Amino acid sequence: MGTRQWETPVDNVTPGSVWSHTNGNEYMVIMRTNVDSTNDRYPVTIVYAGKNEKIWSRPLSDWHRSMTKVCMSNGSDFYGRS
Repeated sequence: MGTRQWETPVDNVTPGSVWSHTNGNEYMVIMRTNVDSTNDRYPVTIVYAGKNEKIWSRPLSDWHRSMTKVCMSNGSDFYGRS
């Protein structure tokens, strides 16, 4: 088991937060996984969805490379539902 890598703050990548990718698309964070893991083989990972409802995941350590926080959402606002 290795040392937990916290080079990227997890606190501001929260479920319900909306982020803009460098490609112009917006994504909403669904959940964070492996937050309590101390094994480097299981890095903190962000699970997120686009407005087309496709699900994606990315290691937290790579998150801020191409994502910029936009706002918080209640989900229905993000997907255009009432």
